[in-house]
Amino acid sequence: MPPPTTPNQLVAYNLRRARTRRGWTQTEAAERLEPFLGARWSKATYSAAERSVAGERVRQFTAGDLYAFARCFELPPAFFLAPSPSVEQIAPADAAKTTSREEAFELLFGLDEDAQNILVGDVLELSAQTTRALIAWRAGWAQAAEKRQRSLDELFGARDTGIDN
Repeated sequence: MPPPTTPNQLVAYNLRRARTRRGWTQTEAAERLEPFLGARWSKATYSAAERSVAGERVRQFTAGDLYAFARCFELPPAFFLAPSPSVEQIAPADAAKTTSREEAFELLFGLDEDAQNILVGDVLELSAQTTRALIAWRAGWAQAAEKRQRSLDELFGARDTGIDN
């Protein structure tokens, strides 16, 4: 069996997947990441990060990096930790206990009942807030449209009564 894949190697693998899904070059991806990372990666730095999926020098990604990747590529942070189809075991470097590919997916995307209830409650609250905001926006839009219509009526009414004569 091959040695376990580290979480950092998973991030490197998925960083490349995210970039190619967008159709970006490594240079474009580095440019687009800059506002989220707070620093500009060179093409060489970006390339080394992607290549660290295999090799001697595996980049040590941070939580900040994952957050920046998620924002830049508009993907959930868990995307960058998802195992590739070829991964059998996952473990931090030198760890005694490994995680299977299936266990990793359950860990990343599985929610127990309490977590599901919290998430559903949050979604319902966001839905209610969105609905209230849309109703308020609609009322404001209607008022603005009425005001605009009155202004046009006044303008055309003045023109039709011969003010320009």
